[in-house]
Amino acid sequence: MPIDWLTISAALLAGLMGGLHCAAMCGGIATGIAMGSGGQAPLATAVQVNLARVGGYIVAGVIVGGFGAGLLTLARAEGLVLGARMAVGLVLIVVALRLLDRHGKLAFLSRPGAGLWRLLAPLQRRLLPANTLPRRLAVGMMWGWMPCGLSATLLVARG
Repeated sequence: MPIDWLTISAALLAGLMGGLHCAAMCGGIATGIAMGSGGQAPLATAVQVNLARVGGYIVAGVIVGGFGAGLLTLARAEGLVLGARMAVGLVLIVVALRLLDRHGKLAFLSRPGAGLWRLLAPLQRRLLPANTLPRRLAVGMMWGWMPCGLSATLLVARG
């Protein structure tokens, strides 16, 4: 299968542009978890939680990517591949409109992710304080499923 440079470039740009946001937001959350870990080494705790978070992103990507690849394999139609690329473009346009929406008319687009998080939040609260390695890994893995515009957009684009 040939390398799709357009997709690789888009993923690289998303990572670079989203990196500052992730460093600020995810770094703050990791610091909070590390500070509440009960005397564990803060840096090691933050690294463990973040590695588990990345693992959560990987699991979500595998699930969504597998679903999308399965659909394309099932259909085996070039038109479907073109349609999927057009759908990704549409998703990116909708995300841009959502970011520019000052009056909240597109706020309903956040509901699916918020609903998933409502199901996971009580479990996460039971895992805090993250004072053991298994708890830190579980909290980090769940954190990868927290509603995030960047990760949700990339998952929808991949699916």
